[in-house]
Amino acid sequence: MVIAHNISALNTYKSLGIAGGSADKSMEKLSSGYKINKAADDAAGLSISEKMRSQIRGLNQASTNASNGVSMIQTAEGALNEEHSILQRMRELAVQSATDTNASEDREALQSEMAQLTNEINRIGSTTEFNGMKILDGSKTNKVATTESAAAAETLTVTLGAGTKLDANQRVTLNGRQYKVGADAAATDNASVTLTAVIAEKTVETKDDYVGLSLEGREVKAVTSFTAGKDATVDAATKDDSVYFHVGANSNQVINTEFKDMRARALGISSTGSGVSAAGKNDGVFVETANVNNGTSSTNTEHSLNISTREGANTAIEVIDKAIKRVSNERSKYGAIQNRLEYTINNLNTTAENMTAAESTVRDVDMASEMMEFTKNNILQQAAQAMLVQANSRPQQALQLLR
Repeated sequence: MVIAHNISALNTYKSLGIAGGSADKSMEKLSSGYKINKAADDAAGLSISEKMRSQIRGLNQASTNASNGVSMIQTAEGALNEEHSILQRMRELAVQSATDTNASEDREALQSEMAQLTNEINRIGSTTEFNGMKILDGSKTNKVATTESAAAAETLTVTLGAGTKLDANQRVTLNGRQYKVGADAAATDNASVTLTAVIAEKTVETKDDYVGLSLEGREVKAVTSFTAGKDATVDAATKDDSVYFHVGANSNQVINTEFKDMRARALGISSTGSGVSAAGKNDGVFVETANVNNGTSSTNTEHSLNISTREGANTAIEVIDKAIKRVSNERSKYGAIQNRLEYTINNLNTTAENMTAAESTVRDVDMASEMMEFTKNNILQQAAQAMLVQANSRPQQALQLLR
């Protein structure tokens, strides 16, 4: 019997600490609802869960982006619906003016309305906006960077020594670069062959760099012509201004479209060029009319379709038919994109829901199971406390020996 070291008390204290720590962890999980509250709880599970959370939040935001895209499409399509109505009225005016039962005063009135309707189409195209961005004035079109000069492959014509015959379109390697043989080259001495680099790229070699090299076992004696490769050069003044809807949780998951210029001149129902007649004249496809402009400046005068004559009215019908077809095509495109975006939204929401369920399995605590664990640890903690009292009282028995 010893009193300096109470081993029973130390063991009981250790068990009490373990039970208390386990009970604390259970309480933390029960109070937060998560079985992973810090990396120490489950390092791998935390990493997996955080990746899933990134995807879930990205998917939810992508769904919002797609919904905003639908709103943008609907805004443009609604404006074009009005343009359709205006064009139908313009066609009606042209048909009405095409009959000779109209007096000149009647046709003047019809021409005046034609001008005002042309002006309204310009106004709609110039002022329709979504989130402060004009979408029907041609500023949101796919102006892809144009190439000033295309990439050109290096070409050279070489004189070869006697050796292996080269066949047309055969691929060979010279100075570390792959070439395609232009035409058959005989195995005779001084055979000439034209080579074109397989990949078009800029090179630093000159024709002298090839003399003396081996080509399929044949020495290059001379280079009679050499054209260095050239990289493609791009006109930086133009760019892609089409609209991209980011509809995924990750990089470059997009749906793009363009909003074309839907003003009168772009539709072909107004002009400042050929076929324009002077004010008061009845010749030409278009006629100068007061108060017809491009919707942004009254000084930039445009011209409405000339329906002041039977011939002009008949021509106007054909022109308006083409304009109606353009608007119809654009509206059809918007409708198709809207349908695609709506399917995308459904898919994103379903994916986010399924991934949330998967993330819940990794991170959320099973309350029933954890409550059982907490109850067990709580009982062990209370038992350890009771046993610690007993263990601490045992050294007092040594006093009986000292009496």
